[in-house]
This record gives sequence, structure tokens and C-alpha cells, in this order.
Amino acid sequence: MAIDIIIVREDLITVMPESDNLESIEINKAYYRFRDLAKEMNLILLYSIDEAGITIINQPQQEILREEIQTIRKNPHSDQKILDIIQKALDYVGFYSHLYIKFVGD
Repeated sequence: MAIDIIIVREDLITVMPESDNLESIEINKAYYRFRDLAKEMNLILLYSIDEAGITIINQPQQEILREEIQTIRKNPHSDQKILDIIQKALDYVGFYSHLYIKFVGD
């Protein structure tokens, strides 16, 4: 099981080819610890990335997600690998307008 990360245009259907270069977030104990930590720290966007549904991050939310990543990185119990995976998607969409990050759970 994994959460796939897909970069889409504003129609939320057209997939950007760069999505092929993004890793998935593995659903394991580290992921659940990560989610618990995000919830404890009140990092709503990070916590909302769940394994069972679809989460879409729009342009205004992208900056908030960046801030949440910076905040949680300071915690010694955060999973840097998961943060790096999400950060890579954010770095890509930051160069373009009208792109969204879509997290697709199993």
C-alpha cells in the first residue's frame, strides 16, 4: 500500500509527465507515526494526507504546506524521508502556476 503523488493541471485530470519522477509514500509504521505527530502539532495539511482517500493541495495551500514541513522538520521524531518526498512535489509545482498536488491513497 502507498499514497501516490501526482502533479495535475487545474482541471485535476491532466497529469503532468513529471509525476513519473515522484516517489510514493509507503503506508507503514513510520507513516502512522508521522501522521500522529502532524496531528499533535496541529499541522492540518500534513495530517490530511491520508491512505484511504484523495487529498488535493491547491496553490494557496502550497505555501502553508511548505511552512508545515519546515515546522515538523524541527521535531527530532519527524520522518525526514516522507517530508523529502512531499517537498520534492512542492518544489516542482513552485515553478509553475495552475498546478496542483494530488495525493491518492489506496
